[in-house]
Amino acid sequence: MRSRRRASSGTHQATLDPHFAITTQDLLFTRNIYNALVKFKPNSIEFEPDLATSWTVSKDGLEYTFKLRRDVEWHKGYGKFTAADVKGSFDRLLDPNTKSPFAGSMRMLKEAVVVDDYTVKPVLKEPYAGFLYLLTPYRAGPIVNAKAAKDFGAEFAWNPIGTGPYVFESRVPNREAVIVANEKYFDGPPPIKKITFKTIPDANAQVLGLENGEFDLLYQPQTDVETMTI
Repeated sequence: MRSRRRASSGTHQATLDPHFAITTQDLLFTRNIYNALVKFKPNSIEFEPDLATSWTVSKDGLEYTFKLRRDVEWHKGYGKFTAADVKGSFDRLLDPNTKSPFAGSMRMLKEAVVVDDYTVKPVLKEPYAGFLYLLTPYRAGPIVNAKAAKDFGAEFAWNPIGTGPYVFESRVPNREAVIVANEKYFDGPPPIKKITFKTIPDANAQVLGLENGEFDLLYQPQTDVETMTI
């Protein structure tokens, strides 16, 4: 089984709930656990489908109609992905009780209408040229399982249920977290079957771990003073 061990900086994870994930350490996970309606083509700012298969925009720019994939399953037995999940995710994001820091970025969204099981129509209050950018897997874009979020409550932060290529397996707070390949992933199971992220505050220990093969990759954002290890 191919696996990877990655080390990172001493900045600890705060949450794996994408409606709250802000730090690089959080996003390294959420982008592997969750999908969005659309994503960027590699090395491009052009959009391509993710959970959606296609989309159209009304002439007045107020309605976006997305056709959705029919072969997507939620992690850990939460069933098939449908348009109701898209609506539930956006409803949760915009709910004042959720208190997501990203709710304001979607303030132009009036509602998400379920047309049928595999068609969803976001309706805007006013035209917004950058709306598709908000639907990529970043900040407001990831689609969460609203039922799982309700089931787990505050514990959803560490019990993420997504549709992405990796499934959250376990964590030791402030030390390590593990994700494993989603063998039912709609785009095919990832070749790397397990990734262990370790938080190593000491820079010397990070380098030594990389040199002696304890880690396969050392992650250090240029803006970070310290480094993150996997």
